[in-house]
Amino acid sequence: MRLLALSLPLAAALTAKQVYQFPYRSQFVENLALLPTGQVLVTTFDQARLYTINPHDGSAHVVSQLPGADALAGIAQIGPWTYAVAAGRFDAGRLSFAPGSSQIGIINIRSCKHHHKNDSLQTVARLPQATLLNGMASLPRYPHIVLTADSKTGYIYRVNTRNGRVDIALQDEALAPGPNPKIIALGVNGIQIHNGYLYVSHSEKQLVGRYKIDARGNAKGKLDVIAQWPAGLPDDFAVARNGTVFAADHDGGLIKIDPDGKQVTLASLNSTGVYLDAPTSVKLSKDEKTIFLTAGGNSSTIGKGGGLIILR
Repeated sequence: MRLLALSLPLAAALTAKQVYQFPYRSQFVENLALLPTGQVLVTTFDQARLYTINPHDGSAHVVSQLPGADALAGIAQIGPWTYAVAAGRFDAGRLSFAPGSSQIGIINIRSCKHHHKNDSLQTVARLPQATLLNGMASLPRYPHIVLTADSKTGYIYRVNTRNGRVDIALQDEALAPGPNPKIIALGVNGIQIHNGYLYVSHSEKQLVGRYKIDARGNAKGKLDVIAQWPAGLPDDFAVARNGTVFAADHDGGLIKIDPDGKQVTLASLNSTGVYLDAPTSVKLSKDEKTIFLTAGGNSSTIGKGGGLIILR
């Protein structure tokens, strides 16, 4: 599946920097959020540890660990210095969370200039019916309410982080992996909200699309496919102000998708001089001139864990 550089046009070379890489293959990095300090929060499958990575000095520190889980997935900001994360106990054999282990945790980071021992992830909602929570986004008008995707069922759950209430915001067979997946048994992966649309990536169907939604995250129409990938494995992504999507390709790439669906490869495998070892998620700086990319790691090629890469 590592054919993306041959299948899509390659853009002008970006400059890439490996900010940090975890030393052990078990330290899989799943997602990220940018802090006002310039530091980066990353979620991991490393015993459900949440880390900060400092792009300036290349250091990484454990912020907190969520009890009752061993994997942190999607993350979204729900208030000043406050973030929600999706979590569970990961079963690699089934590519899912253990039954009954799915939950949503929240944490108030405050200032990350120094490590605060009192910072702690706390469970605010349990989703025993969920199978594999993945991407997450908060509602712009109600940021304490998050949407979180279940990659195995295709459901988009809505979770109120203040009272723990959970319901289904969107249920569409188009988001499920299907009964006989040929590539990977994962449907909807990343989700983001932009200008009244819920953007989604679908790993098995190799696409990025969007739904028109209301203020509470309810779909107002059917899935509109923006781009169908010729190869690769769409993971999480970022949406720029003009609607351009910057998506992580888990097979080793960073893809740019214009609002009209035109696709171009910004980076593939080691085209930038930095090996993209299973990219998982993307964020853009405020000026949209810097791309933050997490790589899951765990490949035999590198033999190390995940990490954080900056591209300009």
